[in-house]
Amino acid sequence: SAQSSTGEGQWTFTSVENLVLGQYATVARSYSLVAPHYQTWEPSGYIQDDWKATRTLTLNLGVRYDVYTPFTEEQNRLSNFDPVNAQIIIAGQNGVSRTVNIPVDYSNLAPRIGFAKTFGQSTVLRGGFGMSFAPENIASGASLKNQPFTSSYGPDTPSTAPAGFTVFSNGLPAVTPTSAANPVGSIPAIEQHNYRQTYAEQFNLTLERTLGGNVVRASYVGMVDRHMIQKIPDFNAPALNGYYADHTINYKALRPYHSALPNVTSMPIIESNGAGSDNALQLSFHRRTRNGLTVGANYSYSHNLDDALTTSLNGSGGFGVVPSQIRTIEYGNSDLDMRQRVNFTANYALPWGNSLRGITGVLARGWQ
Repeated sequence: SAQSSTGEGQWTFTSVENLVLGQYATVARSYSLVAPHYQTWEPSGYIQDDWKATRTLTLNLGVRYDVYTPFTEEQNRLSNFDPVNAQIIIAGQNGVSRTVNIPVDYSNLAPRIGFAKTFGQSTVLRGGFGMSFAPENIASGASLKNQPFTSSYGPDTPSTAPAGFTVFSNGLPAVTPTSAANPVGSIPAIEQHNYRQTYAEQFNLTLERTLGGNVVRASYVGMVDRHMIQKIPDFNAPALNGYYADHTINYKALRPYHSALPNVTSMPIIESNGAGSDNALQLSFHRRTRNGLTVGANYSYSHNLDDALTTSLNGSGGFGVVPSQIRTIEYGNSDLDMRQRVNFTANYALPWGNSLRGITGVLARGWQ
């Protein structure tokens, strides 16, 4: 097969010969009809204090509170998909909120606590726990720009009549009339109605000891992620069946929303159902500066797991092909998993020109 793209149009051809003849197998076009003016609020505040509880114990205590409001648009030019009633809903119409029924999450309370406990003159035990939240507008699906604010064309199968370049206008498929009541093609920017902010719980415990001017550390560092973004490429995809091998089957009719929305194809959606974890052992050695030389080395052994894409792939690479099975078949090594890592560092302060003065001293001193 071959693909050709021009502007915002894309066609798929079954062979190079059909590409030359203009005999396309599928065709899609998406075009923005408005330039939205988004609005969102991110108020936050925190309290933090260091408390020297005893001569050998210091506590760091704090709490942070964040509110990330969902998008609104200056003139309510936002739309989302209601999966229960199988219809597009528009901000500010028919009882729909300005955030297209995505509620504000007021639960983002993030405590932080840390401690440092000394034992004698050379040993310190340190530890900490903290939470952090992130807004949802780090994925394109949060733009909520769908019909009727976009023009979309993209039937699953072409017309039975021979398809040639004569059906195109200015190198693109002709715009097909579409509306929220009668959407055509993809509904490209859907967001889960009960979307929650992604958060991470981070924790660590470090034992540090000084040995003759050298510092040795052994640490456990962990993180638990919840409500991670999952960008599902198509939750209107047909159930797995033999149509992949049998081209006589009308797979369009197998789409879950075909009866209610017969002209709609794919429905990408962002959800906040992902989960992950990262656990690491970290060992480090640091030789404090001696005769101008400082050296260090560290080693980490970690394992990062999740069921959400953590790179810019955004639903490609086969992720989420079976939306109902993400929790079962997608959980595994993270895209960011780096099992082992070793670093060496060295810094040497050159002893040149320490006794020089004036411009000569300025030019000669301080090199490392």
